[in-house]
Amino acid sequence: MDKKAGIDYGFAGSHDAVLSTRTPEISEAMDIIYPDLPTVPDYYQNHDVYQMWTFEKDGVQPDLPEDLAAHLRAVRWHPISCDIVPQTGSKAAGVAKVMEHLGLKPENLLVFGDEVNDLELFDYAGLSIAMGVSHPLLAKKADYITKTVEEDGIFYALEELGMVEKELQFPQVDLEQVAGPKATIKTNLGELNIQLFPEQAPKTVANFIALAKDGYYDGVIFHRIIKDFMIQGGDPTGTGMGGQSIYGEKFEDEFSPELYNVRGALSMANAGPNTNGSQFFIVQNSSLPYSAKELSRGGWPEPIAELYAAKGGTPHLDRRHTVFGQLADEASYQVLDKIAAVEIGAMDKPVQDVVIETIEVVDE
Repeated sequence: MDKKAGIDYGFAGSHDAVLSTRTPEISEAMDIIYPDLPTVPDYYQNHDVYQMWTFEKDGVQPDLPEDLAAHLRAVRWHPISCDIVPQTGSKAAGVAKVMEHLGLKPENLLVFGDEVNDLELFDYAGLSIAMGVSHPLLAKKADYITKTVEEDGIFYALEELGMVEKELQFPQVDLEQVAGPKATIKTNLGELNIQLFPEQAPKTVANFIALAKDGYYDGVIFHRIIKDFMIQGGDPTGTGMGGQSIYGEKFEDEFSPELYNVRGALSMANAGPNTNGSQFFIVQNSSLPYSAKELSRGGWPEPIAELYAAKGGTPHLDRRHTVFGQLADEASYQVLDKIAAVEIGAMDKPVQDVVIETIEVVDE
């Protein structure tokens, strides 16, 4: 294969790789795998070639000359590029040889892929995982679809499958590093700015955002306030007995090992396991009788134990109520404490209504 055929190409030898030329399209295809390859169009004349790629401007499958087509075939791995492999060769064939040598069976094999040149490998392996941006044919064949390469999709999949220990993140410890949607609960006593956590509690956050954008919470009161504990609202009936989710019924808890009922946490109120609707509460308690060391010994992660000891919260509610947000600034904590200090009547209901005027959501 050479430039006379009107096709650009690349080669991989035993220790290096080269291109016949470089264009923006070729760079986009190759640099993520082999960055900054040199251009050596005559490389094959003086080196053994172990792998070859073609690059087609229009992405049309290359027609190999008859003498080559008898032994080789083109397998697409990129919209503008193909691998040139032996007729009986493929990733699957190569991996099968290794598995046979190791005395392993296909069901012992987990593979990752993203393009059509991985189709045969997906057929062979016991478990196949497609990357986040994969060819539709490959995604359809995959047992699982993970995140993209740029999002560290391989490690993410191994974590999700329990094959490596998951590295926990605790967004409540450092909110400045957290991206994602934010909500502002505007009340007649001030505003509560909240960072939401859709990654850890996707269904709960989606429910809250949809209800807020639909005006469901507008005019609803905080019907239950217990100083040094929490403030609770989200029930349109104002009784603590009403409210429903966007799912038309109660929905399941989403307990995350990364979120806890520390001071300022936004959590779902419920009537027992998996009975979430529209009601929520914000933890107001500011002190605990436990040290960070005692909490750590009790099983709480060290960063969370330290946060509880320093700021307060309600650790007895962890794994009982879904945490899905956190107050985002000091002004919001001042409003929280102001609401918690109002005069309370029967059944912990404020004498003067504390009203949610509206909830505004900013998607980030």
